Amino acid sequence: MTLKTTLRAVATVILATVATAMSFTTSAQTSDHDTIDDSQWHYRVTPYAWGAGLDGTVGKFGRRADVDKSFSDVFKDLDAGAMAAFEARRGRLGLLADFMYVSLSESDHVHVMPGLSVDAKVKVRANTFMFAAQYRAAAEDWGYVDLIGGARHWSLRTNVDVSLGHLFEVDGSDKESWTDPVLGVKGTYHLGPRSYLTGWAIAGGFGAGSRFSSDLMGAFGYKLNNQTALLLGYRHFAVDYKESGFVFDAALHGPALGLDYRF
Repeated sequence: MTLKTTLRAVATVILATVATAMSFTTSAQTSDHDTIDDSQWHYRVTPYAWGAGLDGTVGKFGRRADVDKSFSDVFKDLDAGAMAAFEARRGRLGLLADFMYVSLSESDHVHVMPGLSVDAKVKVRANTFMFAAQYRAAAEDWGYVDLIGGARHWSLRTNVDVSLGHLFEVDGSDKESWTDPVLGVKGTYHLGPRSYLTGWAIAGGFGAGSRFSSDLMGAFGYKLNNQTALLLGYRHFAVDYKESGFVFDAALHGPALGLDYRF
């Protein structure tokens, strides 16, 4: 499924949800899901369609390729990307899970000696899963702030195909997996009864898995009712991992369209 098809399907689901929500409510009240409530569990699931671009360096077996997909290339050239987050909270304590999948490709020229370059095709498939504990450090009328601590597991497959016309072609593929400790903060700021800003900033790796990773996400939310909201945001996800000749020092970035459902 291409990225355009994925986004079109998500948009159809979101529009159907909008129509359903509007038929049940005409005004959004301030939700109590953000308050500190010890009496019951609160849950939140947020699926996204993500138009992820890529820039950085990937390689294996001594062959490396620089890849660069700008924002304008995302919807035209890349494969599908998707992510979803799940949260369970009671009182100040909670759990947070975040899953991401992205598949993308790029072509580049690799210089092997002065005056000679070869064509390189790079294919990257990445899966990550984060599981973390969270603590609600602040909850006021303006919004809330959560502290995050946990781990993120990476599963990454790369394929680098290097060729010089019809003279030769060398294909190298490999799969790597590792786990990074992660620390971060997330929160929401209410702009009004219906609209809000939300996001997180998470750092990880610290040499325990990758050398370093960072995950920055920001989004504008619009409430359809007390349970459902539309999200339009942007995510920048970078990781620097090098092990046994395997290199992935790159950033995934792009716009995201999501649906936030609380129960």
